[in-house]
Amino acid sequence: MTNSDIRSLRDLTPTSLWVVYTLLVDLSAATEAEENPDIRTLIANVKLVTVVSWCTYPIVYTFPMLGIGGSNAVVYIQIGYCVSDVISKCGVGLMIYQITNAKSQIAKEAELRGVFDQQTAKLQQEYDARAITTGIPTSDLTV
Repeated sequence: MTNSDIRSLRDLTPTSLWVVYTLLVDLSAATEAEENPDIRTLIANVKLVTVVSWCTYPIVYTFPMLGIGGSNAVVYIQIGYCVSDVISKCGVGLMIYQITNAKSQIAKEAELRGVFDQQTAKLQQEYDARAITTGIPTSDLTV
């Protein structure tokens, strides 16, 4: 490794560590604030996979420093970055899609429950109104 290589790694390390710290520590309160335990687990998994996938980039960056040279270096670097990109972009993207899809399903179910409850209350009021005019016992008397 040359002095230039060491300086490059030294400059990258604080930024990388800050990002990892932010994902794993600073965002833990936001993760724990999620009410649904399944979604909370998905979010925790996304954070972990993001950190692991980001750790692959510096490894690929060091290939030339490890003595891989010439055309082999170019090929290995391209393959390494492609694998890293697939993991960090496609893999994490699909995991985030799972989270948004699960949250959307929960919101839809809550909305449907709300509509159902409103319709039930409306029908109950109509029944009670008719019951009063016809002398039939109202719903508050029935079990």
